[in-house]
Amino acid sequence: MWEPAPATFKQSIMTVTPASDSEPRSLGMTTLLAMMTALGPMASCLYLPSFPAMVAAFGGTPAEAQLTLSVFSFGMASGVLVYGPVADHYGRKPVLLVAMAIFVVASLACIFVPDLQTMAAMRFIQALGASGPLVLGRSIVRDLYEGARAGAELARLSSIMGLVPAMAPILGGVLQQYFGWPSTFIAIAGVGAFCLTGIALTMPETAPSRQSRRMTPGDLIRSYVFLSRHWVFWRYTILVALSYAGLFSLLSASPHILQDIAGLSPFAFGVSFNIVMFGYIGGTISGRMVVSRVGMERAIGIGTIVALVGAGAALATTEMLGVTAWTVLPPIALAYFGIGMYYPQGIAGALIPFPERAGAASSLMTSIIMLLAAIVGLVVGHSLGDTARPLTFALLITGVLSLVFSLLPTGHSEQN
Repeated sequence: MWEPAPATFKQSIMTVTPASDSEPRSLGMTTLLAMMTALGPMASCLYLPSFPAMVAAFGGTPAEAQLTLSVFSFGMASGVLVYGPVADHYGRKPVLLVAMAIFVVASLACIFVPDLQTMAAMRFIQALGASGPLVLGRSIVRDLYEGARAGAELARLSSIMGLVPAMAPILGGVLQQYFGWPSTFIAIAGVGAFCLTGIALTMPETAPSRQSRRMTPGDLIRSYVFLSRHWVFWRYTILVALSYAGLFSLLSASPHILQDIAGLSPFAFGVSFNIVMFGYIGGTISGRMVVSRVGMERAIGIGTIVALVGAGAALATTEMLGVTAWTVLPPIALAYFGIGMYYPQGIAGALIPFPERAGAASSLMTSIIMLLAAIVGLVVGHSLGDTARPLTFALLITGVLSLVFSLLPTGHSEQN
C-alpha cells in the first residue's frame, strides 16, 4: 500500500516560496556545489572525443569503449546507495571528503591501464567517488531550501553545472588532438583535486542532524523501505530516470554517430556537442522562469511535451535527410531543452517530501537514474551501426514514457 505524501506537498509544488532573508546566497557556494555535482558528467563527457583514439591505442572496439561509459554509470548507481544515508547519519562534509579522494586517485589510475577492460574497472572505482558529490550536492540544496524554491535552486545549479559538460567535449577535443587521451584523465583529476580543496576549506556542514552512534546496515534498509512505500517518490524518480536515460543515450551514441558516420574531427565533435548542451542549459533557465509563474507540475508538463517534439523531429530529420551534424543536433537540442525544463523539477519533487531523509532519497533516486541510464546506454552502444536510429528511438521511447509519468497524479491524496 502506498503511503500518502505529506499534506503540504501539493501546495509546495504548485507555488513558489519566496527566499527568506536567512537563506544562503553565496555565489561561491553555488559554484562549488555545481562543480562537484558536475564531476560525474565531466568525467563522462571530457573523454568522449578520445573514443576512436582509445580504440586504436588498445586495439579494442567501439562497443568496448562505450562499456567504459556504461560501467561508470553502474558505479554511480552502486555508490549513491551508500553515501546519502551515511551522510544523513554522520554529516555531509566528512563523507564528501572521502568520496572526492576516491575520485581523484581513481582518475589518475586510469592513465596507467593496459587495456580497455582494465579501464572499465578503474572507471567503476572513479564512479564510486563521483557518486558522492552528485548525490550530496542535491541533499545540501534540500538542506538549505524548501518547496518550489528548492526546484528553482536545483535549476540554477543545473544551469551552472551544465556549462561543464558543455565545455568538456571541446576541451577534450583539444587535449586529444595535442596531448592524447591520457591528458583527459589528468584534467579530470585536477578538477577533482580543486573541488576537494574547496570542500575542505570553505564548505560548512548543512545536515539538519547527526547521530553519534555507529550506523548499521539495518539503518540503510529501513530508510530505503520507508521511501519505497511512497508513490510520490517513485513517480518523480522514474520521470527523472527516463529523462536521464535519454541524456545518456546521446553520450553513448554521439562519438560514433558524429565522428565515424558524420565525419567530424575530435575538436569539431566537441564544438558541435555544445549545440545540445546549450539547449539543455537554456531549458534549465527557462524552467526556473516557468516554475516561478505556474508551479512545478505545470513546468514538468510543458518540458515533457517539448522534449517529445524534439525527439520526434530528430527521428524524422535523420530518416529523411540522412545522418549529418545538422540533421542530428538541432532537433536533439530541442529535446534537451525540454529535458532541462523538467529534470531539476523532478529531482526536487522526489526530495521535498522527505527532509529528514534527503540524503537517502537522493541516493535511492540517483541509483535508479544511473542504473536505467547504464542499461539504455548498453543497448544503444551495442545497436550502433550506420544510422542514428539507436539514439533517436531511445529519445523517442523515453520521451513518450516521460510524458505518461508527467500526467500521473502525484499521490498527495490517493492510496492504492
